[in-house]
Amino acid sequence: MKFSTVKEFPFSMETAWKALQDPAKLDVEPGTEVRVISPTKWEAINDDVSSVSTYWATFDEENKIVKIESTSNKKHDHDFIYFKLKELSDNEVSLEMDVEINTGVHLIAKALSKLIEKPTKNIMSKHVYHNFEALCLGKETKKMTQEELKAAAQKEYEKK
Repeated sequence: MKFSTVKEFPFSMETAWKALQDPAKLDVEPGTEVRVISPTKWEAINDDVSSVSTYWATFDEENKIVKIESTSNKKHDHDFIYFKLKELSDNEVSLEMDVEINTGVHLIAKALSKLIEKPTKNIMSKHVYHNFEALCLGKETKKMTQEELKAAAQKEYEKK
């Protein structure tokens, strides 16, 4: 499953890039408990399905790209999230989020990914962009609980 989103923010490139230096606070896997290992490595623990995903981030300072890679105890494929900052003016940037969640070769998993792609995109982008904005403003970020994730998913499916 792959999707991309982009949103503009009223921040300087310096402020926006600084916010992306703390990627675990973006909460890229809503509904999990995050355990920070280092500034660039963390785990997302989902007790409901007994999964642990390990994330690590690398930074391309020149191109203003953060690459987040993850592995899980539930699958062998790696997933990727790319955050790309673009300066629109002195006090405005756009943040593009490209997500690649590998479903492997299992046909049912591939079919199901098409059903959940839009809700996943909507929930994840809204949540991550909210946390990015909070980091830019020097505020606390929000962790989405499993209950909040289920409620958000329910709202997304009711839209159809």
